Amino acid sequence: MGKYRIAIIIPAYNESNSITGVVRTTLNYGSPIVVDDGSTDDTAKKAAQAGAIVVKLPFNKGYDEALNAGFKKAKNLQFNACVTFDADGQHSPYDLPKFIFLLKKGTDIVIGERDYRPRVMERIFSLYTNLFLKVKDPFSGMKGYSMELYQKIGFFCRYKSLGTELMFNGIKNGFTFDHVQITVKKRLDQSRLGNAFSANCKIYIAIINYFFRKKVNI
Repeated sequence: MGKYRIAIIIPAYNESNSITGVVRTTLNYGSPIVVDDGSTDDTAKKAAQAGAIVVKLPFNKGYDEALNAGFKKAKNLQFNACVTFDADGQHSPYDLPKFIFLLKKGTDIVIGERDYRPRVMERIFSLYTNLFLKVKDPFSGMKGYSMELYQKIGFFCRYKSLGTELMFNGIKNGFTFDHVQITVKKRLDQSRLGNAFSANCKIYIAIINYFFRKKVNI
């Protein structure tokens, strides 16, 4: 059996101020794959210099498309599992061993659980998913997935799900999942989801898509 290989997928849009530090701190735990989502700064250059595998998108396609590109790259490079990780420095690399431990043990989906959901819509939806699916923090940006799950479902995301579609399809099809507590630092500048109103609208659209888009049966 070969070495168990972890890809840390980092979608990044104009994150030149933080990307070097994020890449360097994740190198100890896996192979960072930075998806430069059409940045107009030198995010891609700095990520490559720090040691990341870099995938460049020709223009800004958004969070889900950036993650799609990262998962495709991880599949092509034959990684065993992936962990999604923010480029802005909010996620702590010291939480990565918790994800890696569970993924190596055979858990298909590992969901990072924040101690606080900053937006109204995600707090409301979290109540629903916790009650009916036992998913405590569906919109957490730090999640781990086995590549076996990804390959059986066949994609990461087909629509604007804010990084939730693969997780929900996996759970619906009986794949194993677990939660780990994570530390999230407060972001000082504006989130890539925009201001509070814009972010809540995007989360609302993702929730509507969850209820009305057809799930995958395997």
